[in-house]
Amino acid sequence: MGFSGHVVFARSERPLLEAPLFGSTGPGLRDDVHEWQPRPGGWQTLQLEQGIWEDDYLFALVEWTDAPACVADVSDSSVALVTGVLEVIAAGRMTQSLRSGCRGPCGDRTGSAPADRAKFRTEVVERGTVPDVTNHLQQPDADHQRPKGVSDATVEALGALSKALETTERARGALYEFHQLTGTADLILDDAVRLLREAGHAEQAKRVEEEILGRNVIPGHWTFQMVEAYNSTYYRPFQTLEEDLRNQLVDGKDHLYESEMKEARRTRNHPDHTARLQP
Repeated sequence: MGFSGHVVFARSERPLLEAPLFGSTGPGLRDDVHEWQPRPGGWQTLQLEQGIWEDDYLFALVEWTDAPACVADVSDSSVALVTGVLEVIAAGRMTQSLRSGCRGPCGDRTGSAPADRAKFRTEVVERGTVPDVTNHLQQPDADHQRPKGVSDATVEALGALSKALETTERARGALYEFHQLTGTADLILDDAVRLLREAGHAEQAKRVEEEILGRNVIPGHWTFQMVEAYNSTYYRPFQTLEEDLRNQLVDGKDHLYESEMKEARRTRNHPDHTARLQP
């Protein structure tokens, strides 16, 4: 069995669940809503179970967002009746229904909607045109979904902080490479000292052995001490702060910016573009 229920698409700078209709209809509607990952441009998607969405809710949502919205009444992930509202307008304004072609104050074809609302309806009847929204591989796992109420600006800011930390990880890797290369060079000096002595250059071998072999790379420090100082003075405090901010602002979730970038760029329902790994 596929999904049967309603999928709502609307655009708003605020989370759609803050709309008054989700508070005025009782706890049932809000409790049965699943929020999808927000899309670029403020577009948001809500998934609701069968039978809990009323036509008037769409008009209330458009009034609150002041932007177009639509709802798909999905049956078994194969057929959907899509209803869209462009705007709520004054009574008597000319409107046009994409489905019926009526002109004048067009209400709902069942007569349940007031005449001052422009409503557009179309049907999707070809089997397979509606994706199976119950397929968990088509949505990020919970650890990579934005918590409710978190703004785009917050996700972007934490993404920049995370990128800075990742750049520091690269710098730290370069420091460890410097540490190991310098240590390797010092060990190779053993061969150089031996070979100089075997070649009859004892004085030169002694200078290398006493002046360079085992020498501090900066005053008082071998490279391992530089690594330890870098870790304790800079890297670990940075790592701790970044984790603290994620805990405070997004429930500790990591890579939200990248997760949402993936959602915006991947191809839906392509086997090599799934949101997560097949378990």
